[in-house]
Amino acid sequence: MKEIINQIIESELNKTVESISEITGLGLVNKVYDVNCQDKSYVIRINLDRNKEFEFWKEKWCMEKASSLDIPSPEVIKVGLIHNLPFMIMNKVEGSNGSKCSQDDILSPVQPKQYL
Repeated sequence: MKEIINQIIESELNKTVESISEITGLGLVNKVYDVNCQDKSYVIRINLDRNKEFEFWKEKWCMEKASSLDIPSPEVIKVGLIHNLPFMIMNKVEGSNGSKCSQDDILSPVQPKQYL
């Protein structure tokens, strides 16, 4: 899989990969990788089912909508196929996974924007 990730990063971002680490234990559907390049880090999600590319397009749309409402979301850089494997490249967002937060980490409620 690391060879495929290298191909994705080189062809889509024209960058050289310095390190790749699989992120495990946080999901069941996709293979997820933390990819470090010289100047930036990315998250690459790969689904082993060719027919799941549409799922990534839906998630991209959802993240863009959330971001437009000031909900912090990673930027989706690219959705595509390589060797018939759907992939999504996102900017890496530093922080803790929500499932690992304690009660002390919960933020106070924020007043939502009023939208017409």
